[in-house]
Amino acid sequence: MVSTLLIVDDEAAIRDELTESLSKEGFDCLSANSGKEGINILRSNPDVSIILTDLQMPNHGGFEMIKAARSDQSEERQLEVIVITGHCTTEQAIRASDLGVLEFIPKPFDVDHILEVVRHAENQLQKRG
Repeated sequence: MVSTLLIVDDEAAIRDELTESLSKEGFDCLSANSGKEGINILRSNPDVSIILTDLQMPNHGGFEMIKAARSDQSEERQLEVIVITGHCTTEQAIRASDLGVLEFIPKPFDVDHILEVVRHAENQLQKRG
């Protein structure tokens, strides 16, 4: 199974690093620079199954992105969400967990750790069938 990932972050360097690294591992990657753009891409690309999103962004932040993803989720379309953020608070981690986020990763991050979490997300999606 090759998952299509949506990487949502307002920092181009982070989007580029993740896209390059994950593409080399065989994942199809799409990217957006805001939650609003991410929502549009998510809704127009039914193949997206894993979302990596920042929380603090202009034009709809990560929580808006996650809520939209959850509202678009169905039996036919399962999604896993991974949060990558530089503004890690306990309150945000709890809120993310309540929204069904698989993992909450603080910046700066290790790309190998991101890859491990993405593979775990892929395994979770396969289990659900």
